[in-house]
Amino acid sequence: DDATVVELGTEFPWTEKTTVSASIVNKNADLYDNEKIWDQDMQYTYLKAGLDHKLTDNVNWLTDVMYITGDVDQLNEHEADGNITNDYLDSGTGDNADIDGSFITTSLSISF
Repeated sequence: DDATVVELGTEFPWTEKTTVSASIVNKNADLYDNEKIWDQDMQYTYLKAGLDHKLTDNVNWLTDVMYITGDVDQLNEHEADGNITNDYLDSGTGDNADIDGSFITTSLSISF
């Protein structure tokens, strides 16, 4: 269904060979199919920082770190017309799932 994504970011050439980047992303979605677990009223924000270092003319070392936080209501089933066939996964409390985590990725990029 409807989703809104807002991203604000920047890059800064720190040295001749190194570029530093940072961004913040906010996403809100009404309904989303997350591998047959339906997410409703998903809302999360993540911060991302990156470093792109040029090792040679055609090799770059890229590193990104991210921190994500948010929440979502998860449903068992959902029909195509928007009707909910089963209530929340934890029907006793109706609690939502918290989104909280951090990630680091690193890679070498080779250009030919």
